[in-house]
Amino acid sequence: MRHCLTTLSLFGMGLGLCCAVWMGGAAAAQYDQDGAIPGNEPLATAMMEAAWSGRDADVRALLELGVDVNTRDTAGRTPLMAASTNGHIPVAEVLLARGADMNIRDKNGETALMNAAFNGHLVIVRALLAKDADVNAPTRYGETALMMAASRGHTAVVRALVRNDAEVNAKDNDDDTALMLAAWNGRTPAVLALMNKPEIDVAIKNGEGETALSLAAREGHLVIVRILARPQ
Repeated sequence: MRHCLTTLSLFGMGLGLCCAVWMGGAAAAQYDQDGAIPGNEPLATAMMEAAWSGRDADVRALLELGVDVNTRDTAGRTPLMAASTNGHIPVAEVLLARGADMNIRDKNGETALMNAAFNGHLVIVRALLAKDADVNAPTRYGETALMMAASRGHTAVVRALVRNDAEVNAKDNDDDTALMLAAWNGRTPAVLALMNKPEIDVAIKNGEGETALSLAAREGHLVIVRILARPQ
């Protein structure tokens, strides 16, 4: 059985991409354990670019050509991470439907859920949670999706994560909690959302001996100081 190389210009991307076409049989893409595509790196690159840009039709077509749904770039990021970071809902839906692994971590230990939470993309957060994404996975720095959402003030995301059993008193490598990060950054609605959890512990101290209340006071967030000073 012989094969030839056919150069394809895909979907108006202007990229000359080589695809192995087997004569008399189906195209067979072989993957290694890291999700790379031996001999087809241009297609993997095109997949990442399509995911970052939100081109769901291109993503579908590349998947049909045999590109691994979990292909990774040099930073360890997957197409699902790219779509989750930039809030490209249709791309995320395509990838999830094709079995994308939600819990793969990049070189910093971040997951697609963290990417979506950090950037406040609620629809994607909900989609990932519905597929049982690991809500309490930590980065290499101990940060969780809840910490990221709380520190950035994405209150709707905070609520969604908490409803899906996010650990509200988890600590990062500096012993900061989601409540501390929200208080420090003046994210009043996020603080209120966290304070609605009966198990929230406002007395936790970080590695510098600071509490959520002391951090809010230091930064001059008086409304948050009043909230945190109320009897629980």
